[in-house]
Amino acid sequence: MQIFCLSDPHYGRDMSRFGPVWVDHEKKIAEHWRQTVAEGDLVLIPGDISWATTTKSTLLHLSAIDSLPGRKIISPGNHDRWWKKTEHIALPTITFLKDEHLPLGDSWTLAATMGWEQPESPWWKESEMREDFEAACMALERTLREAEGDRPNTKILLMIHYPPRWQHADTPTAFEEIIARYPVELVVYGHIHGDDLKMAHNGPMEVFSSTIRYENASVDRTNMTPILVAEISVS
Repeated sequence: MQIFCLSDPHYGRDMSRFGPVWVDHEKKIAEHWRQTVAEGDLVLIPGDISWATTTKSTLLHLSAIDSLPGRKIISPGNHDRWWKKTEHIALPTITFLKDEHLPLGDSWTLAATMGWEQPESPWWKESEMREDFEAACMALERTLREAEGDRPNTKILLMIHYPPRWQHADTPTAFEEIIARYPVELVVYGHIHGDDLKMAHNGPMEVFSSTIRYENASVDRTNMTPILVAEISVS
């Protein structure tokens, strides 16, 4: 099975201030997706799916994703204010995953959480963000601990909305300290766009004694196209 990732499709919002690649971006996503993904593939979407504020617009955007090829697993981003509605939404090809894990074949486990801004982020505001950051650290730790405990001896693919590392961080971040304690081999994330993509880390990263591959899958980095991040065997 091929596993693709595409983050931050931002349905329902004009995002052209982040560059011309965003013009008609919903149409581009659909076209490129159909050219890339087959029905038997899996697509991970780690957050910022839709700016919807009503049930009607939420269903409109999620149904558009549901109509595209492949199975999709969606985790939340900071703009997905509709997330609580997911307990009442059932779409044939979409699974919602937050602070939980699922098996991926025999040798992988998928874990998902949202994360939050970290002190290394250029947008960090101590008085406003510390409490949510600490809660995000606890959610990340709990999610990975449960994934490892439930499926020992498997590799973990982590989908998280916020970057695990920032460009100017000289030492591992708090998220990375947690991630390195578990058998995480691949992290897919999004959140940053436009000129801020210069802060994205991609490829093998050394975190203490671990080597972990990071992939930023923000749609403007991938030219509105799902990127192949892994191929796994399914028995």
